[in-house]
Amino acid sequence: MERHRKQLASTLVLVSALIAAVATCLLPPSLQAQTQVQPNGIDPALLAKANAGDAKAQFIVGAFYEIYGGDVPPDYHQAASWYRKATEQGNADAQFRLGMLYYNGNGVPQDYAQAASWWRKAAEQGLPDAQNNLGVLYDEGKVVPQDFAQAAGWYRKAAEQGDAVAQYDLGLLYERGNGVQQDYAQAASLFRKAAEQGHAGAQYHIGASYYFGKGVKEPLHKSATRFIFE
Repeated sequence: MERHRKQLASTLVLVSALIAAVATCLLPPSLQAQTQVQPNGIDPALLAKANAGDAKAQFIVGAFYEIYGGDVPPDYHQAASWYRKATEQGNADAQFRLGMLYYNGNGVPQDYAQAASWWRKAAEQGLPDAQNNLGVLYDEGKVVPQDFAQAAGWYRKAAEQGDAVAQYDLGLLYERGNGVQQDYAQAASLFRKAAEQGHAGAQYHIGASYYFGKGVKEPLHKSATRFIFE
Protein backbone atom coordinates (compact mmCIF):
# COMPACT_ATOMS: atom_id res chain seq x y z
CA MET A 1 0.00 0.00 0.00
CA GLU A 2 2.71 2.38 -1.11
CA ARG A 3 0.62 5.53 -1.49
CA HIS A 4 -0.85 4.92 1.95
CA ARG A 5 2.62 4.67 3.50
CA LYS A 6 3.54 8.00 1.97
CA GLN A 7 0.43 9.54 3.48
CA LEU A 8 1.28 8.11 6.88
CA ALA A 9 4.79 9.51 6.77
CA SER A 10 3.61 13.01 5.94
CA THR A 11 0.98 12.86 8.68
CA LEU A 12 3.52 11.92 11.33
CA VAL A 13 5.74 14.83 10.38
CA LEU A 14 2.80 17.20 10.51
CA VAL A 15 1.53 16.00 13.87
CA SER A 16 4.96 16.05 15.53
CA ALA A 17 5.58 19.57 14.26
CA LEU A 18 2.26 20.86 15.61
CA ILE A 19 2.02 19.15 18.98
CA ALA A 20 4.11 21.59 20.99
CA ALA A 21 2.41 24.66 19.54
CA VAL A 22 -1.11 23.30 19.97
CA ALA A 23 -0.37 22.07 23.48
CA THR A 24 0.81 25.53 24.53
CA CYS A 25 -2.28 27.16 23.06
CA LEU A 26 -4.49 24.91 25.16
CA LEU A 27 -3.01 26.17 28.43
CA PRO A 28 -4.25 29.27 30.25
CA PRO A 29 -1.57 32.02 30.15
CA SER A 30 -1.29 31.91 33.94
CA LEU A 31 -0.16 28.28 33.75
CA GLN A 32 2.16 28.41 30.76
CA ALA A 33 5.03 29.97 32.76
CA GLN A 34 4.47 27.79 35.82
CA THR A 35 4.38 24.31 34.34
CA GLN A 36 7.36 22.02 33.94
CA VAL A 37 7.62 19.44 31.21
CA GLN A 38 7.69 15.86 32.46
CA PRO A 39 10.34 13.35 31.24
CA ASN A 40 7.92 12.03 28.63
CA GLY A 41 7.48 15.55 27.24
CA ILE A 42 3.92 16.04 28.47
CA ASP A 43 3.11 19.25 30.29
CA PRO A 44 1.39 18.55 33.65
CA ALA A 45 -1.25 21.20 32.98
CA LEU A 46 -2.05 19.62 29.63
CA LEU A 47 -2.33 16.23 31.30
CA ALA A 48 -4.63 17.73 33.91
CA LYS A 49 -6.92 19.06 31.17
CA ALA A 50 -6.94 15.64 29.54
CA ASN A 51 -7.79 13.92 32.81
CA ALA A 52 -10.58 16.46 33.29
CA GLY A 53 -12.15 15.27 30.04
CA ASP A 54 -10.96 17.83 27.47
CA ALA A 55 -11.08 15.90 24.17
CA LYS A 56 -8.51 18.05 22.38
CA ALA A 57 -6.08 17.67 25.27
CA GLN A 58 -6.69 13.91 25.30
CA PHE A 59 -5.83 13.75 21.61
CA ILE A 60 -2.60 15.72 22.11
CA VAL A 61 -1.54 13.55 25.06
CA GLY A 62 -2.16 10.51 22.87
CA ALA A 63 -0.05 12.05 20.13
CA PHE A 64 2.80 12.68 22.56
CA TYR A 65 2.75 9.02 23.56
CA GLU A 66 2.57 7.88 19.94
CA ILE A 67 5.21 9.95 18.19
CA TYR A 68 6.80 12.62 20.35
CA GLY A 69 7.88 11.31 23.71
CA GLY A 70 11.10 13.35 24.00
CA ASP A 71 13.84 10.88 24.96
CA VAL A 72 11.27 8.26 25.90
CA PRO A 73 10.29 5.59 23.32
CA PRO A 74 6.72 5.77 22.04
CA ASP A 75 4.09 4.08 24.19
CA TYR A 76 1.43 2.94 21.75
CA HIS A 77 -0.76 1.38 24.44
CA GLN A 78 -1.01 4.73 26.22
CA ALA A 79 -1.55 6.47 22.89
CA ALA A 80 -4.44 4.15 22.05
CA SER A 81 -5.95 4.66 25.50
CA TRP A 82 -5.90 8.46 25.23
CA TYR A 83 -7.10 8.47 21.64
CA ARG A 84 -10.00 6.25 22.63
CA LYS A 85 -11.02 8.67 25.39
CA ALA A 86 -11.07 11.49 22.82
CA THR A 87 -12.98 9.41 20.26
CA GLU A 88 -15.72 8.84 22.81
CA GLN A 89 -16.34 12.57 22.50
CA GLY A 90 -16.24 12.48 18.71
CA ASN A 91 -12.77 13.96 18.18
CA ALA A 92 -11.99 13.39 14.49
CA ASP A 93 -8.20 13.66 14.84
CA ALA A 94 -8.23 10.97 17.52
CA GLN A 95 -10.47 8.77 15.37
CA PHE A 96 -7.95 9.06 12.54
CA ARG A 97 -4.91 8.33 14.71
CA LEU A 98 -6.64 5.40 16.45
CA GLY A 99 -7.35 4.03 12.99
CA MET A 100 -3.65 4.33 12.17
CA LEU A 101 -2.75 2.37 15.30
CA TYR A 102 -5.16 -0.40 14.28
CA TYR A 103 -3.84 -0.37 10.71
CA ASN A 104 -0.23 -0.80 11.84
CA GLY A 105 -0.95 -2.96 14.90
CA ASN A 106 0.68 -0.49 17.29
CA GLY A 107 -0.64 -0.73 20.84
CA VAL A 108 -3.68 -2.67 19.64
CA PRO A 109 -4.12 -5.89 17.65
CA GLN A 110 -3.72 -5.22 13.95
CA ASP A 111 -7.22 -4.93 12.55
CA TYR A 112 -7.80 -3.37 9.13
CA ALA A 113 -11.57 -3.43 9.58
CA GLN A 114 -11.25 -1.38 12.78
CA ALA A 115 -8.88 0.99 10.98
CA ALA A 116 -11.41 1.47 8.20
CA SER A 117 -14.22 2.01 10.72
CA TRP A 118 -12.33 4.75 12.58
CA TRP A 119 -11.20 6.42 9.36
CA ARG A 120 -14.79 6.46 8.15
CA LYS A 121 -15.94 8.18 11.33
CA ALA A 122 -13.22 10.84 10.92
CA ALA A 123 -13.83 11.14 7.17
CA GLU A 124 -17.53 11.78 7.73
CA GLN A 125 -16.51 14.69 9.96
CA GLY A 126 -14.50 16.13 7.10
CA LEU A 127 -10.92 15.20 8.05
CA PRO A 128 -8.96 15.11 4.77
CA ASP A 129 -6.32 12.59 5.90
CA ALA A 130 -9.07 10.14 6.82
CA GLN A 131 -10.97 10.82 3.61
CA ASN A 132 -7.88 10.10 1.55
CA ASN A 133 -7.01 6.91 3.45
CA LEU A 134 -10.57 5.65 3.10
CA GLY A 135 -10.30 6.39 -0.60
CA VAL A 136 -7.12 4.32 -0.76
CA LEU A 137 -8.93 1.35 0.80
CA TYR A 138 -11.65 1.52 -1.86
CA ASP A 139 -9.06 2.13 -4.59
CA GLU A 140 -7.08 -0.97 -3.66
CA GLY A 141 -9.97 -3.15 -2.44
CA LYS A 142 -8.49 -3.61 1.02
CA VAL A 143 -11.00 -4.51 3.76
CA VAL A 144 -13.79 -3.09 1.59
CA PRO A 145 -14.79 -4.26 -1.90
CA GLN A 146 -12.80 -2.46 -4.58
CA ASP A 147 -14.92 0.45 -5.77
CA PHE A 148 -13.22 3.14 -7.84
CA ALA A 149 -16.29 5.38 -7.75
CA GLN A 150 -16.24 5.36 -3.94
CA ALA A 151 -12.49 5.97 -4.02
CA ALA A 152 -12.99 8.96 -6.31
CA GLY A 153 -15.70 10.35 -4.05
CA TRP A 154 -13.51 10.26 -0.95
CA TYR A 155 -10.43 11.53 -2.78
CA ARG A 156 -12.49 14.42 -4.12
CA LYS A 157 -13.64 15.45 -0.65
CA ALA A 158 -10.04 15.62 0.54
CA ALA A 159 -8.76 17.19 -2.68
CA GLU A 160 -11.28 19.99 -2.39
CA GLN A 161 -9.71 20.83 0.96
CA GLY A 162 -6.31 21.17 -0.70
CA ASP A 163 -4.90 17.77 0.27
CA ALA A 164 -2.03 17.16 -2.17
CA VAL A 165 -2.02 13.37 -1.82
CA ALA A 166 -5.74 13.21 -2.56
CA GLN A 167 -5.32 15.54 -5.55
CA TYR A 168 -2.66 13.22 -6.91
CA ASP A 169 -4.67 10.05 -6.24
CA LEU A 170 -7.78 11.53 -7.85
CA GLY A 171 -5.66 12.62 -10.80
CA LEU A 172 -4.56 9.02 -11.29
CA LEU A 173 -8.17 7.88 -11.42
CA TYR A 174 -8.97 10.48 -14.08
CA GLU A 175 -5.86 9.52 -16.04
CA ARG A 176 -6.84 5.86 -16.04
CA GLY A 177 -10.62 6.27 -16.20
CA ASN A 178 -11.19 4.32 -12.99
CA GLY A 179 -14.44 5.27 -11.27
CA VAL A 180 -14.70 8.45 -13.35
CA GLN A 181 -14.82 9.21 -17.05
CA GLN A 182 -11.27 9.32 -18.38
CA ASP A 183 -10.24 12.95 -18.61
CA TYR A 184 -6.60 13.82 -19.21
CA ALA A 185 -7.25 17.55 -18.77
CA GLN A 186 -8.80 17.00 -15.34
CA ALA A 187 -5.95 14.68 -14.42
CA ALA A 188 -3.38 17.28 -15.44
CA SER A 189 -5.18 19.97 -13.47
CA LEU A 190 -5.11 17.85 -10.33
CA PHE A 191 -1.48 16.85 -10.86
CA ARG A 192 -0.54 20.51 -11.20
CA LYS A 193 -2.29 21.44 -7.94
CA ALA A 194 -0.51 18.66 -6.07
CA ALA A 195 2.80 19.37 -7.80
CA GLU A 196 2.70 23.00 -6.72
CA GLN A 197 2.48 21.74 -3.13
CA GLY A 198 5.64 19.69 -3.62
CA HIS A 199 4.15 16.24 -4.24
CA ALA A 200 6.91 14.36 -6.11
CA GLY A 201 4.63 11.89 -7.90
CA ALA A 202 2.40 14.70 -9.12
CA GLN A 203 5.44 16.68 -10.30
CA TYR A 204 6.49 13.73 -12.42
CA HIS A 205 2.99 13.21 -13.83
CA ILE A 206 2.38 16.85 -14.77
CA GLY A 207 5.79 16.89 -16.42
CA ALA A 208 4.85 13.75 -18.33
CA SER A 209 1.53 15.33 -19.29
CA TYR A 210 3.40 18.17 -20.97
CA TYR A 211 5.97 15.88 -22.51
CA PHE A 212 3.37 13.63 -24.12
CA GLY A 213 0.80 16.40 -24.70
CA LYS A 214 -1.91 14.70 -22.64
CA GLY A 215 -4.54 17.01 -21.18
CA VAL A 216 -2.58 20.24 -21.69
CA LYS A 217 -2.92 22.82 -24.43
CA GLU A 218 0.47 24.47 -24.11
CA PRO A 219 3.40 23.04 -26.05
CA LEU A 220 6.28 21.41 -24.20
CA HIS A 221 8.67 23.95 -22.76
CA LYS A 222 11.31 24.11 -20.08
CA SER A 223 8.87 25.01 -17.31
CA ALA A 224 7.22 21.64 -17.83
CA THR A 225 10.42 19.64 -17.71
CA ARG A 226 11.32 21.19 -14.37
CA PHE A 227 8.50 19.22 -12.77
CA ILE A 228 10.29 16.03 -13.82
CA PHE A 229 13.92 16.87 -13.26
CA GLU A 230 13.96 19.28 -10.30
